[in-house]
Amino acid sequence: MRLADRLRETVAVDLRSLALLRIGVAIVLLVDLAVRAGDFRAHYTDFGILPRADLELYTWRTVWTLHSLASPYPALVAALFALAALFAVLLGLGLRTRLATFVSWALLTSLQYRNPALVFGGDVMLRMLLFWGLFLPLGARWSWDARRAPVALRSNRYVSMASVALIVQIGLVYAFSAANRTGPTWWDGRALHDALHFDQFASATGIRLRQHETWLPPMTYAAIWFESLGWLLAVSPVASGPLRMLAVVLFLGFHATLALLFHIGLFPAVFAVAWLGLVPTWLWERALRRRDDPAAPRLRAGALPQALAALVLVFVVLANVASLGHDGRVPRATKLYEYPAQVLYVDQLWGLFSPDPPLYDGWYVFMGVTADGTEVDPFWHGRVSFAKPPVVSETMNIRWREFFFRLQRDKNDPRWRLFGDWLCRSWNETHAGPERLLRAYAYYVEETTNRPATKVDTTLTTMAHDCPDS
Repeated sequence: MRLADRLRETVAVDLRSLALLRIGVAIVLLVDLAVRAGDFRAHYTDFGILPRADLELYTWRTVWTLHSLASPYPALVAALFALAALFAVLLGLGLRTRLATFVSWALLTSLQYRNPALVFGGDVMLRMLLFWGLFLPLGARWSWDARRAPVALRSNRYVSMASVALIVQIGLVYAFSAANRTGPTWWDGRALHDALHFDQFASATGIRLRQHETWLPPMTYAAIWFESLGWLLAVSPVASGPLRMLAVVLFLGFHATLALLFHIGLFPAVFAVAWLGLVPTWLWERALRRRDDPAAPRLRAGALPQALAALVLVFVVLANVASLGHDGRVPRATKLYEYPAQVLYVDQLWGLFSPDPPLYDGWYVFMGVTADGTEVDPFWHGRVSFAKPPVVSETMNIRWREFFFRLQRDKNDPRWRLFGDWLCRSWNETHAGPERLLRAYAYYVEETTNRPATKVDTTLTTMAHDCPDS
């Protein structure tokens, strides 16, 4: 095989794999909408924790989204949810695929930026898969569009700047996640121990794994080196098909392991879908016992879309470079070369548990005092208890956990006031007279868990809020 053909093979994707990517993204979109709908009023309307009048806490990108403009009118926000679900179905069916991809990307971006405090890495990757899908032939196989195409495509291999961008985007996640883990615990074997003691993420399985202390250092080393180098298998110029398939299998297993050990929402599912998009033609040929004709004409991208994809990929790489050495929990000033990525909503920062896993964990307790002096729990509407839940990460979904993680231990964050207002509104909507809530509190019961010898429990008052009179 000539060198040029070998290099082309390393950046090729299969049209059937892109169909898997399309269907998988559509399913994740529908699940994501269903999960978000459970906190519809609290997270996305003016009734909730971020009224439109307070969107200036974030950026201009938040103020002017469709969901932000609609937030005073819950029925309009609900209509946007329904519209997003409709276009996700159209995307899955491959009906008007390009339009469905664009509308799904626009509505997802709008929804995410309506309340940025709820966004986590899985959201960013889902948005990026849709963005790169704008440049990819997602509907070329297993779709209504393909059935109606005037000419059937004979070759399944597809090479363009968009295929390069998809492969590079996936690789960037792991490369920069590893590069941002600059703390000592990742390189001396302690990181997984500390991550599993971060109760806001650790699952019941992860908690049980803590008992096997001797397993954790080698698993830490395996994780950091696998993320640093494993993705390179997907772009090997030698034995490209088998090695890319090996990368797909290994990373599917890696994300399945993450899903077992940590409650991190749709993050593992999104990345599993991304890797399905890289299943090589090599596997399809063996599974279906039919080889592609090398001489068959291939689908080609236009010059303008390829140029645009190349330009945006540069912006994406620069956004990742800007993240180097940055602690994602701490706000920072935007660097000049990041602005194009922000304008296009393709900015990103990767590095779960970077530079090190947190040295503390804990759980929240919410308490309200009613007009007759009764203490109630206005968040879970149960009995107030400071006892540690058996599995802290199961007490609330990933979006609430992400919200509170961003407010962690900072009682001066203005979002506590907005959260307190919402607690009062949501409780007093169904309680009146002596049961009316007058004051709300949020406590964080903190454990320092880096080493058992330094374990200390502290209860912090993160919010003491007087309910508005109206």
